[in-house]
Amino acid sequence: MRMKSETFTCLTNFYAMVKNQFNRTIKHVRIDNGQEFLSNNIQIFFHDHGILHERTCVDTPQQNGVAERKHRHLLNVARCLRFQANLPISFWGECILTTTYLINRTPSPRLNHKSPYELLFQKQPSYSHLRVFGCLCYAQTIRKNHDKFSPCALRCVFLGYPIHHKAYRVYDLEHKTIFISRDVTFEENIFPYHLMTPDPTPSPVLPLPMPEIPSNTVSTQPTTSPPLPPSH
Repeated sequence: MRMKSETFTCLTNFYAMVKNQFNRTIKHVRIDNGQEFLSNNIQIFFHDHGILHERTCVDTPQQNGVAERKHRHLLNVARCLRFQANLPISFWGECILTTTYLINRTPSPRLNHKSPYELLFQKQPSYSHLRVFGCLCYAQTIRKNHDKFSPCALRCVFLGYPIHHKAYRVYDLEHKTIFISRDVTFEENIFPYHLMTPDPTPSPVLPLPMPEIPSNTVSTQPTTSPPLPPSH
């Protein structure tokens, strides 16, 4: 969701998905007095579907403690992922999505050592496809009209697991784009952004189609440290 004006659409889509996929109905919705949930469309939707709309008192976030604690859990794990990989702040969304994916598949003592995924789908999740977030990886390129000396893989950073795909979400370091690939080789002990100088004004990263590989290469000059002052 990019704007709060999309709240009504997201809420109705979520309601339909829960009802169709899990044969469940939403009975209560508790909010922290966010104005996006007080529109006429949402109030009519709650009324038509018999959903009780609960609102917390002003300046009492403890009344919505479950959601507040889960937000803190998500942010704590997402920060750890970002710090480990040394990713720019522009990748914060990818950190949150990957954190959600991992937490949903992590067993918890509060759930009798079961994961949320297992309770929801009544089967244990698979862990064989999990990889280290932010590590170096090489995504195989399948191109038409390329010669035998063209690169066979793109140097990328692993950013998580896309929805509705049995593949990986990676960031092309050369062309600055995000794409989905199934054929990926991982170097899980190498983090490319640990070796890079951070950009003082990073631009937002947008998911785009995989670009064509240019025939020429760009050379960079190594940076040199300033001379030390003379000792006295």
